[in-house]
Amino acid sequence: MAALIDDSRIVVPHLPSLSHLSVVSVALPLLNEFGIGTLDRAFSEIQLGNSTASNEGSEEDHEINCNTAMEKLLVIPPRLRKSVLEAVHGMHWEIETWRCQHSNIFKFKDRECFFHWRSEGTIDTIKMAQQLVLDQNINIKKRFQIACNYCLMKSVRTLWAEMEASGKTKCFKTADSILVRFWVRWLLEGSRVPWTQAAAEYLDILVRNNRIPVTRFSAIFSSLRPEDRKKFLIPLQLSLPLDFRFCIYSMTKEEQEDVVRRSPLSLLYLHLNWPLQNLFLETVEKIINFIDARSFRILLRHIGYLDDRGDFDYREIFREFWNGIPDHLKKSARRSRYLRMKIDSCVDEIKRKGNADDNNEPINSKRKSGSDTNRKNKSIRKNRRS
Repeated sequence: MAALIDDSRIVVPHLPSLSHLSVVSVALPLLNEFGIGTLDRAFSEIQLGNSTASNEGSEEDHEINCNTAMEKLLVIPPRLRKSVLEAVHGMHWEIETWRCQHSNIFKFKDRECFFHWRSEGTIDTIKMAQQLVLDQNINIKKRFQIACNYCLMKSVRTLWAEMEASGKTKCFKTADSILVRFWVRWLLEGSRVPWTQAAAEYLDILVRNNRIPVTRFSAIFSSLRPEDRKKFLIPLQLSLPLDFRFCIYSMTKEEQEDVVRRSPLSLLYLHLNWPLQNLFLETVEKIINFIDARSFRILLRHIGYLDDRGDFDYREIFREFWNGIPDHLKKSARRSRYLRMKIDSCVDEIKRKGNADDNNEPINSKRKSGSDTNRKNKSIRKNRRS
């Protein structure tokens, strides 16, 4: 049956664990109530062993707010607290990314927009778009642009008809949006063919003329014929991460392998973003044969740059990734001065952590952890040799 997930594919739709769903359900209300700055400060105070926030250089209201945040964080078991804060950072980056992507249409102030969230902790961009196109307080041309960008066909036609009736479609400027230009063209031509067919033909012309569009392919990708889908396997890698992700999920095994063969980094970058980081090493195991020395060096640099984001322990990813990679790739990476310093720093941290574990962890716990890591590292090496 076509509806069944093909487990032999490299990537299948993300099914978050119960623990992940629980962490998100705790983190989201905290983010909405306090914001990222207050929560970071509250977490730092707890880590320092303080029972209340220090009042050094802070206003009284901020201090009270921080103390309230500390009270709520202290209710969370210590071993889960860091995971909750990482989820807060992941969702904060979701908001900042969404705002950035729409900054050419709207100017947002903090907490001005109500966000729709998926249970995994990502913004439901379609529901957001549906909400915005119905908001009468927003200029109708901006609402039309949102409807076009998200391929909301009914809203596109309705808003165009409203603008047409008021004379606002005369000399309509399509700005710099490929999708707005497509929809206006489709409407002016009388909507004679299904919009998905027209969109595929329009985007195909752009690709053939080397005008690769950075647009939302997921609205049409699954409805395309196999021969048409193949044309977009390269350009869709330049689409927005969430859009690329949904396209990857709808691909066949052969299409996914084609994408990885052309650009393994696009898939790995995707799994370094919230909320897929826990799947990064598993994805590496599946595509290790496609990672050459140059891609490996680029990927290590990318992970290094993510270190300050706060939405995951990227140093741990760096260490585990490094430990499981074949020696010839390690030698290649050490030729870079930046990577050599980063690698040595991580190796030193591994040794320090190992010494701490020797002193503090129960023997059985160490054996189990070590065997799990060894199995993962051996699996990566085995896949690389095969």
